[in-house]
Amino acid sequence: MLPVFSTRRCAGFTLVELLVAVTLFSVGVLAIAGTSVAIARLERWSARDARAAAAAESRLELLRAQPCAAQFARDSSRDITEQWAVSTPTAGVALLFDSLTIRGDAGWRARTESYRSAAPCN
Repeated sequence: MLPVFSTRRCAGFTLVELLVAVTLFSVGVLAIAGTSVAIARLERWSARDARAAAAAESRLELLRAQPCAAQFARDSSRDITEQWAVSTPTAGVALLFDSLTIRGDAGWRARTESYRSAAPCN
């Protein structure tokens, strides 16, 4: 006589269980992919911010090294537009301003960072 198989004793997964598992796995993979894209964008922006801060620091140091006189200028690189100004000295101190506009890739809006410092005038 052939053995009788009961559905209660069979090991395995039903089709519904497999569909639910595949759906949950897919949602998890898509979430990880979306997060990695966001991290890559933030990493790019942080690199631009670091370059902008370095450019501002360099410009302010150059302005400190020059004699105090009112001046204004503008410069551009790949994705950073820099404008700087030195105020007319009052009470032996000149204010140094450096404003950087950081342009993003397509779809990102431009941001402006401003840096300010003061330098003694002789």
